[in-house]
Amino acid sequence: MLKDDYRKLFDSISPDAALEQRTRREIMDMLHPKGKHRNRLRRAACIAAAALLLIGTALAVVRASGILDRLFRGEAPSRQAQEAVVRDSMQVSKNGVTLKLDEYLFDRNTLHLGWTVSSEREGDVFYTSSYSYCYTSPGDEILSEESIGGAYGAYSSSDVGDGALVQLDGAQPSHSSYAGYGYKVMPEGSINTRVVIHAYETDFARTDVEDAFELIYADPGDPASLALENARQIGVDPDHLTAVNGYNAYNEALQRLLDGGMDWDAAHEAALTESGIFRELAVLELNVDIDPGRAAEPRFSLDGARSYVLADATVILKTLTIDTASTIVEYDVIPDDASGVTGLNALELSYLLFDQDGKPLDAAYMMGAYGRETDPIDGKRAFAFTHDGNPLSEAVTAITFVPRGRTERREDEPSDDYALRVKAVADAEQCFTVEIR
Repeated sequence: MLKDDYRKLFDSISPDAALEQRTRREIMDMLHPKGKHRNRLRRAACIAAAALLLIGTALAVVRASGILDRLFRGEAPSRQAQEAVVRDSMQVSKNGVTLKLDEYLFDRNTLHLGWTVSSEREGDVFYTSSYSYCYTSPGDEILSEESIGGAYGAYSSSDVGDGALVQLDGAQPSHSSYAGYGYKVMPEGSINTRVVIHAYETDFARTDVEDAFELIYADPGDPASLALENARQIGVDPDHLTAVNGYNAYNEALQRLLDGGMDWDAAHEAALTESGIFRELAVLELNVDIDPGRAAEPRFSLDGARSYVLADATVILKTLTIDTASTIVEYDVIPDDASGVTGLNALELSYLLFDQDGKPLDAAYMMGAYGRETDPIDGKRAFAFTHDGNPLSEAVTAITFVPRGRTERREDEPSDDYALRVKAVADAEQCFTVEIR
C-alpha cells in the first residue's frame, strides 16, 4: 500500500519523525510523481532518487503562528528579522469568504509568506490554496527554475496543494497557512507573489476521519474514498483537512478535462466542480510586489571558497551564509576512495553541524540537507551537498563539520542523540571548523 511505502521511505531518510513536513512532501513526490504537469511552485522540492538524495532533517509541522515563530522556534527573533517582517492588512472578500495576507519576509535567499482565510457563512466552506511567483527579470525566472527541486526547495503548510481542501465552519471560522521559497542567489528584479483561494460548498455530508493523509494521497478508486463517495460524504480530519482525490466522479471529470487539453493544475481545480461534488463560491486572489534590493546584508558570509584537506577527503566549502531568515551551506566532497560510493550510500559523505560548544545544529535549526554526485574535480569523483535551514542564533560563533560516516540512526532515536553519537566516533582529523566573526 502507498502508506506502507511512505512509512518505509520516511524511516529511511528522516532522522527525526517529529520533523516531518518537508520529508512527507518529498517522499510523496517520489511515490506519486505527476510528470511534466506538476505545479512545482506549490510543492516541496522534487527529489529525483537517482540524482538527488534527501539526507537531512525535514521541516517541522509547525503549529505556532507567524513567520518568526516558525523561523526561531521559541528563541527570541533577531532585531534584523523583526524589522524585516512586513505585516500587511491587504485582503479581499466575496460571498462571505475573506483572504487576508498576514505578513511576508524576504532576505537575500528566502521568501516567506503567511495568509489567513476566514468565513462568515453559516454552513461548511471548503477551499483550496495555491501560490506562485512572477519575475520582472528574465534571468530571475531561470534562477527560480534552477532553485526548485535542488539546493533550495519550496515548502508550504500541509493544506496547500496536492488536492487538499480546508473545511471552515462556525467552530473554526478561519485557518492560517504559509509557504516559502529559496533562491541560489538574490534575484535582481522584483518578485510578484500571488496567493489564490478557491472556495466551495457541497451537498455532501461532513463526516469525521482520523487522518486526511490517505485521502489527499489516494489513488483513483481508493476503497476508503469510494466508501465516502457512495455515502455522499466528505471525510474531514481533526485539522479540518480533506480531499476527494480518490473519488470516481472527481477522477472521471479530471480525465475529461485533461483529455480536452486543460493544464494539469487547472484541471485538478476545475474537476472539483465538474464532478458535481462541489459548487464554487468564490475565487480570491492577492498579489504583492517584493523588491529584493531592500533586503538587509547577511550577518555572516564567506568571502570566498575554502579548501580543507582532511584525513579521508578534501572538502571545498563554497557557501556559508547566515542571513536574516536563513542559513545556507554548500560544499563539495572529494573522497580519497569513492569506489564504493553510490546514490544510496552517498549519505555517508555528508557532514553534521555543531556549534562551538559541541551542540548539534541540524535539528535545532531544521537544516535540510541534499546531495548529488557532481562533475569530477581534478579527475576524482566529487559530491555536492547543500544544507539550508533557519537563521543561526548570534550565540553560534563557530561551526564544526563532522562526517556522518556509516553511523546509522537507531529506531526512534532523537536527532540530537544520533548526532552526538556520530561526533563521538569521528576522528578529529576528519573534521574542520569555521569561525563565525
